[in-house]
Amino acid sequence: MSIASGGYATLPPIAKPSKTSRLRKQGIASAVGLVAVVALSFTAVGTANRVASIIEPVTDIGIEHEQPLSLQFDIGLLQSASVIEILSESDENVHISLPESWELREVRNVPIAKVTADAPSFGFIRWQLPARAGVSFRSLTNPGRLLLHNPSGVQLKAVARRADLETGLVESDAVLVLEGTGEL
Repeated sequence: MSIASGGYATLPPIAKPSKTSRLRKQGIASAVGLVAVVALSFTAVGTANRVASIIEPVTDIGIEHEQPLSLQFDIGLLQSASVIEILSESDENVHISLPESWELREVRNVPIAKVTADAPSFGFIRWQLPARAGVSFRSLTNPGRLLLHNPSGVQLKAVARRADLETGLVESDAVLVLEGTGEL
């Protein structure tokens, strides 16, 4: 430090940082920024998957039975329309409450007159399926996840197979519901 002619103290000139020093600092800052962007993108993808699973449609289905029951759901999807086939593997009559918007398409293993329906109530139709009956429904929407309600207190095994007819992707899922609800 020196004293200039006006009585002011002057500091020695500050040395300019070398080019390698500047590049090193910029490189570190770039690396930190890149790590932050990657971390945020992983968080955003995880959040997007959680949000997609939250907003996926859910279809409520009520199932009444007195003996252990096994049901098979085969769902074919094409764009937003779907065909839902339900097969009862039980020796008893089963009551299934399905969305009112589902149209009966086909009946298998029993005469069509044996499959009966109650009047629509609260957006659902209660169908009576005879032992070992198979039914097929058409829906103008994707049923999404199936939320099975089993108030009977007797075990229900349900298997669902979903086939996307555009992509060829087939998914299978199974659930055992002792009492309450189960999701497929």
